[in-house]
Amino acid sequence: MQRFRLLVCLGALLGVGGIGCGRSAIVSSDLPVRRVVVYRNGVAYFERAGHVDESEVRFKMRETEVGDFLATLAVIEKGGSSVRAAAFPLKDEEDEPKPKSQMTPDERRGIRSVVLSLDGREHDLEIGYVAASPVWRPSYRLVVDGKAPKEATLQAWGIVQNLSGEDWRDVKLSLVAGAPLAFEAQLGASSIPQRPIVTDEGEVIAAVPKGDTTLEEANEQERKPRDEKRLEALKKESAALDAEESDAPEPAAQAATGAAAPAKADRARTRGSRGPGGRVTVAETKPASPPP
Repeated sequence: MQRFRLLVCLGALLGVGGIGCGRSAIVSSDLPVRRVVVYRNGVAYFERAGHVDESEVRFKMRETEVGDFLATLAVIEKGGSSVRAAAFPLKDEEDEPKPKSQMTPDERRGIRSVVLSLDGREHDLEIGYVAASPVWRPSYRLVVDGKAPKEATLQAWGIVQNLSGEDWRDVKLSLVAGAPLAFEAQLGASSIPQRPIVTDEGEVIAAVPKGDTTLEEANEQERKPRDEKRLEALKKESAALDAEESDAPEPAAQAATGAAAPAKADRARTRGSRGPGGRVTVAETKPASPPP
């Protein structure tokens, strides 16, 4: 049975560590880098820590990195003091560019500064932020020893490109295979949304405006259509009753006429009309007396 031994190496990092020092730093500060976490989606987490006895901590970075730095900046103060603010310069598009002769070396290279204002006491700070970084790449090797052919060593290498501009010595490095969601922030640029314009045209109110309709008139206007519908329904009902009376046959004998008169009179008692306000008027008639 063959046995394998797993050996994890990060020797590739030592080969590129010196190359990063020749580049301009993505983010530089007097606080040394203590920890770096590299992901596989183009970003890395940097953590700086140290003792500070000044009134401010200054970070220098490229202009394109200011937004990500402000969006992910986290400050932990272990000494009980406080950090007052983080100040950064704003670029006004209306300002005319300075002549190169009046620019500082940092301005010529497009470097901006973010200043953390402290309260003037001693501080033990831990500052973390996220910045752009190349993805790390895995590489595997299987080493077989000729003296022990049944044993082999599997080596896993992590190839990391240090383009931060600083040497990663005495730094705790972590390589994460996951790729968390990452967005490019523009917090370093100012944004002023447009608002609707309200103008004063000089109009003057001559009198206090009054309502055109009172509550009583409004109720009357709402009640009028309902009364008209009810009156129309009563008219149709009355017309239907008149049609029934006209279609009834003439009485053939006096006895039949006398017997039919009370029924007609009773029916006439129920006829009426509905007026405004829901009042009902009933026309009561007396039964006709039989002829002598």
